[in-house]
Amino acid sequence: MTLNEVAQKAFGYAEKRAKNEGLENPLDVIAMCRHASGELFEVIDAFNRLQCVQCSLEEDYDEGKVAFADEIADVIMCALIIAAGQGVDVQSALEKCLEKNRQRAETGKK
Repeated sequence: MTLNEVAQKAFGYAEKRAKNEGLENPLDVIAMCRHASGELFEVIDAFNRLQCVQCSLEEDYDEGKVAFADEIADVIMCALIIAAGQGVDVQSALEKCLEKNRQRAETGKK
């Protein structure tokens, strides 16, 4: 499945949840960005919890890694939903961004 296909599926699920559960309209970019910012804070919280258990039991650390990964996935999914709702070709945009970052890494330019 391509990133654009994932984005379209995620957008469809977000539309259904907006209708059935009263969540943010996935076409409302501002509301979706606010939601994504909340998800980003959840990434920070999960990372902080992970750091706290790093020296404790291995199973707690493994659960913390899963929770951290889940929160990162939520942020990515929010971005994909926004992109799909606005007709962004995510695959092309990411490839362009990756190339820009490669050039910056090689040249040291910002």
